[in-house]
Amino acid sequence: MLLAISTDSARTTAVLVMAVAAVVAVVAFLVIKSIVSKLITVGLALVVIFAAYSQRSNIATCAERVKQDALATGPAAKTECAFFGIKVTLPPNKINDKLKP
Repeated sequence: MLLAISTDSARTTAVLVMAVAAVVAVVAFLVIKSIVSKLITVGLALVVIFAAYSQRSNIATCAERVKQDALATGPAAKTECAFFGIKVTLPPNKINDKLKP
């Protein structure tokens, strides 16, 4: 038995299929966009966390060195530390204020 449909029925069915496909495409786009945005955000946050964590030991080492130098030789002179490869100069008054009892 052959299924016979009229031209009008075929047009109506085609329009309905296109509308459903468009709705499915929009919903899929929004879901995928949301997931990808979340993954990108989490990835960027992990990169920042890793970068800050890797610099933590450099800052702690520099601070300890400055403290030991100041305690051993008296008032500290300007000292430089590196943070993400950028030289940071610590002024002597800030160092000496931290060392006062």
